[in-house]
Amino acid sequence: MDHASRLHPGGAYPRGVRRLVRGPWHGRAVAPASSVTAPGGATVSARVQQLRADQNAVASSHQAQVNQLQALRNALGGEARGYNTAVSQITSRLSVGTTPANPEMVARWNQAQGHLDKITGDIGVLNSLATQVTTQASVAGHLLDTIRSTYNVGGAVDEDHRQLRQIEADTNRTMQAIDRLIGDLNGEIARQNAFLAAERSNLAGLSYGVSAGRLGGGPATAAGGPRPYPGRRF
Repeated sequence: MDHASRLHPGGAYPRGVRRLVRGPWHGRAVAPASSVTAPGGATVSARVQQLRADQNAVASSHQAQVNQLQALRNALGGEARGYNTAVSQITSRLSVGTTPANPEMVARWNQAQGHLDKITGDIGVLNSLATQVTTQASVAGHLLDTIRSTYNVGGAVDEDHRQLRQIEADTNRTMQAIDRLIGDLNGEIARQNAFLAAERSNLAGLSYGVSAGRLGGGPATAAGGPRPYPGRRF
């Protein structure tokens, strides 16, 4: 007689006492390791797939910002060339003399001013883009932290960690590219602001020449009279 029979003659167990059954397990099957859920209810594999999608989104946004910077550089270059052409035409004409406030020169001056106004607008867009890229850097940094914390989530298979390493490497490369883009934007903004400040002053000086029909300051300047505002239009 086994121990249980000695305690309970006839094999009967008191009500409420469950008998320990030895032998094959007949309960619910244990889930395979690959489907063990991570915190939040998602499987590790599903979480890895989401991280890949997030990384692709960050990389795609970064490329769009790079393209936007290039488009802005092209626009700024075009405006600078247009401005320089207008100023060159004004200077050449005034160097040989013309009639005071010659309508053709006034039109050229206003054209040059228009180019500077567009450059001002483009600098505003550059500043806005710089803010967006800085925000994107924070998003990428948070993504990298999430990737690294996922290594510690239970229930992963070797393939999950292989993919995590690849996603981590891709995210690191994107973050480095974002850092370079921030540097490029800061440099471009500084250059354009310097150009704009110098040329607004230059254009203000040319307004005297257009009014007088020749290069050089007018009598008002020599007498200490009022100077035209750099943004003045004829």
